[in-house]
Amino acid sequence: PAVPTAANEIISLILISLFLSMKPKLSIVVPMHNEPQNALVFYEKVKLVLDGMPNLDLWEIVAVNDGSKDDTLNHLIQIYQKDSRFKVVDLSRNFGKEAALTAGIEFASGDAVIPIDADLKTLLFSDYSN
Repeated sequence: PAVPTAANEIISLILISLFLSMKPKLSIVVPMHNEPQNALVFYEKVKLVLDGMPNLDLWEIVAVNDGSKDDTLNHLIQIYQKDSRFKVVDLSRNFGKEAALTAGIEFASGDAVIPIDADLKTLLFSDYSN
């Protein structure tokens, strides 16, 4: 399964604006709560898109573990151990999606930040497009 078209289109539009500067860095921020099954799938799909973007050499994924009570954090750490572009922020308890997103944005080091849901179905800022 491919990354949804809307995500590709929005990422492409943001990247075009970033290409005007030299060596832009893009940060993808994803809050996760009790989603161990989505961690690796999310990483693999987003990595495929980012690695395929021309002129984008620098990127990171910031995954925020929002107080998960299951194995989500362990899955995130395993991905980080394989790819240092994958960052993990671990919140001490469940603070909610907005707080987790804020923590991820604060941690991100990119020139632009794209918030996205772990299931890749909804970009978090798509509700504000109208």
